[in-house]
Amino acid sequence: MELQLSAAQRVPSDALGLIFDFIEYGRRLKDGWEKLGQKRVVGGTASLLSIAQVCHAWRVVALPYFYQNTETLLNPIFHAADSEPKLIYPNLSMAAAAGQSLSVRSAHLRLSLDHIANGASIRLLNAGVPPTVTFPNASELKLSFYSSNDFDRADYSVQAAAFTERICQLFPKAHDVSFIVCSWLWNGSEDVWRSLMHSIVPTPRTLICCKLLNESTTLRDGISNGVRRLYLGTNGGTGYYPIVHSNRGTVEELVIRVAVDHSHTAHRWNMPVNQDPLFSYKYPKLARLSIETRGDARKLFTRSATNRFPSLTSLSLLTFCEVDIGSLVGDRGETLTSLTMYLTESLVQSLRDRLFPSLAYVRILGSILHVFIVNDNEALARAAMEVVQLPFLIAPNAEMIENYVVSGLPNLSHSSVFPDNHPHPRLQYLVLCRLSLSLSQFHQILVCLPGLTRVRLRSVVSDNGASYEYSDDEIRTLLTGLPVFSTRLRRLDFEEVVRCSAGMVIAITKLPSLRMVTVLGIPAEVGYLMDEIDKPVYHEYRNSLNRLLFHGVGDSWSQPHPD
Repeated sequence: MELQLSAAQRVPSDALGLIFDFIEYGRRLKDGWEKLGQKRVVGGTASLLSIAQVCHAWRVVALPYFYQNTETLLNPIFHAADSEPKLIYPNLSMAAAAGQSLSVRSAHLRLSLDHIANGASIRLLNAGVPPTVTFPNASELKLSFYSSNDFDRADYSVQAAAFTERICQLFPKAHDVSFIVCSWLWNGSEDVWRSLMHSIVPTPRTLICCKLLNESTTLRDGISNGVRRLYLGTNGGTGYYPIVHSNRGTVEELVIRVAVDHSHTAHRWNMPVNQDPLFSYKYPKLARLSIETRGDARKLFTRSATNRFPSLTSLSLLTFCEVDIGSLVGDRGETLTSLTMYLTESLVQSLRDRLFPSLAYVRILGSILHVFIVNDNEALARAAMEVVQLPFLIAPNAEMIENYVVSGLPNLSHSSVFPDNHPHPRLQYLVLCRLSLSLSQFHQILVCLPGLTRVRLRSVVSDNGASYEYSDDEIRTLLTGLPVFSTRLRRLDFEEVVRCSAGMVIAITKLPSLRMVTVLGIPAEVGYLMDEIDKPVYHEYRNSLNRLLFHGVGDSWSQPHPD
């Protein structure tokens, strides 16, 4: 134990930082916008505390990670029935008591406007944090108004000013201010809410409005100008959002999430028939646009004579509404680097014969192309092949392609997966969800895409079919006769392991740079793979196989963020 602890103590602090960052979030985050919706991995906070107990060196590195994000409830809970959000981050008083105020980078305050109005929030804040303590390194401040009781219409400017002054004292360098509000709480008191919010934060960098009931009333005249990031969650409505229009000159990131109408009178999904009013003007700085619906509108956008989004780099279309890609990226789309989408007939038609030279990341999460094909296997096969090949055709310089709607293709060959004469030298990460490849097909794909470092697919099976079990002599022949598949592939992700898993193990032996193999599903599936590896026929490769990390990832598989 002492020898192991000594080795742990010698790990460089920079390396420990990378490890602890991964433990906290599960993956390294790209930017602050991603953090808005990103929680730590389950058990991440507890894991960091446990790590801090290993030794003094680890504690010094781990505690700043533990306290860099805080979450504080400034709403007194008087009754068991009161709504209390689940907090998984340490709060400000914990950071202050531990002497870690300098470690705090982000402060999330859970608020209620009625308790700001009656002074309860500032009393709680002062009770938890001594007046001499500040958080000078906190650059991000998130104010989340998650609930409120009724309060009288009156002038609360004094209370709002006192709360604002205290916030400014605690966070003197908080330049990235996010405003998060569940807008259904405003119903009937919109003017009081807007007045208080404007007093507390006149110009938030980020504005998140959830559960909008009537966006035209709630957001009329806007709340502020100069907002750079907007998230609007609405139940439908007119498609007219005053807050977006008033900030069209500054907004850089925009998320529109349109929910469905579950009312008894709705016989089909309801949403604005046309979203053109939302984008009837030019948005010169808009770089990231995400539209998510479960709606069934016939037309989401119409083509414009001019490109309304000249700076757009990231586009996410999580909607089955009919969309023409040209209405969003113009005729050339030379700035587009990331595209996430559900495939519809109109979207595919508008993508045919298009090339996006800067497009580095393509992700397909859903498709309805097959829904309207009945009793026509050839047409179904063509539609499925187009879904598979589309990312390769539109993104010749792609670095990551993720396709989560691939299904079994008849007479599959490597040319079915990607078209000929499309080498894709920059491609590093490939996801072919639900697709099983034969051993030779897998080999062909790796030869044609030599830059791949990570691949995810359903499984690798025998060339004679998934149920065929290689004999020991056949395995020896393949191990001897097959060349190296790839010298760069470092990780393989399988969605299942069939009992006849020799094809998978043979493939693994032909990947000298492979370091990790993960398997989705029950632990027994990893066991099938290990049972195959333990066979004497693989004795010559025992050392290289033992160096690999085999990992089961449970019964769900998170999909990476598009950026």
